[in-house]
Amino acid sequence: MASPTDITLQFVLPMGQLLFKKCFFDAIRAGTKRTTLRRWTTARLKPGQRAFTPGVGFLRIESVDIVDIDALKKSDAAADGFSSVRAMRKMLGELYPDAAGNRDGRAWFRITFKVAPADVASAASRRVAAPREKTRRAKPRKPDSAQVSQRRRQLADALRTAPR
Repeated sequence: MASPTDITLQFVLPMGQLLFKKCFFDAIRAGTKRTTLRRWTTARLKPGQRAFTPGVGFLRIESVDIVDIDALKKSDAAADGFSSVRAMRKMLGELYPDAAGNRDGRAWFRITFKVAPADVASAASRRVAAPREKTRRAKPRKPDSAQVSQRRRQLADALRTAPR
């Protein structure tokens, strides 16, 4: 039986979602992309939380930090799956065009993650309600005219003999 603390943690750390472009899926699965930069007003994920990524599976969030984009180094770009800081900034500029000059009033967040082990992912998927299988319902058969006539006679007889 789960302790009250376990139940509370499920509500405190609900499952989030992180979306990535398909070109990053293989790098995430291989573990070469371990971070991502996002432009948010507030942190949407918390360390220790699980996040689902369509096309990849479950990720375990390790840290969420506000970062200065100008202070990022080559090692930060490599952890994010880029060959250079210039390539990373180019992609971020395409994804977040309003970020230049802080026109959107948001901050840069670096999310560090790991792909969740298969046993964690399968346990998590068991907790999510699986879609119900569609079962074919038998269509109600239309009674033939003989059955309808017999049923009418039965009802007429019942009405005739019923006490008033």
